[in-house]
Amino acid sequence: HEDGLIATCHHVLRDILQGGAKSRVGKHLEPITMESPVGKRFQITTLDRSQRIEAICLASDPDHDVSLLQFDGALPQGVQIPRLIDIKSTPMGSYTFTVTAFGKIEEAAYQYEYFSTGGEIWGLISRSSKAQSSPSVQMLRLQTKTILPGMSGAPVYVQELDGVVGLISGRFNVDDNGKWLGEI
Repeated sequence: HEDGLIATCHHVLRDILQGGAKSRVGKHLEPITMESPVGKRFQITTLDRSQRIEAICLASDPDHDVSLLQFDGALPQGVQIPRLIDIKSTPMGSYTFTVTAFGKIEEAAYQYEYFSTGGEIWGLISRSSKAQSSPSVQMLRLQTKTILPGMSGAPVYVQELDGVVGLISGRFNVDDNGKWLGEI
């Protein structure tokens, strides 16, 4: 954004503040009580890892898994922030998307810098918590087989709309019996 605003996932900042620690029960991430990332400073690395951008967290919403940061000064040369598109006000159709991020690929002989993937947007999902009174969250339903752990917070770019429509927040698969399996 031209005001120096960028978004990422709340859980990404939470994990950074906790030194990467995650509490899991089965395949589900358990909420961890922690101090808020708001007001904290973070370093954001460019995809080619050649430069770092300092940013401060202005707001964070754990229910919607989104945090808003503002970077200091000018962006490094060659770095562009695409415009944000409100997908709810865009006619639903079959859109293709691209995600480029640091994915975790476990291979002993190589280190991967970043990973690009794509797929289709299949619509919106509305989710609410069964356990607590939290607001309903609207999410995009993306169809792809190659979103990897570590890609959380990456922008979902839609070529047809020339902009970003959301962030990668979690991965879900449906088995042959129609059950939701998840790892957030």
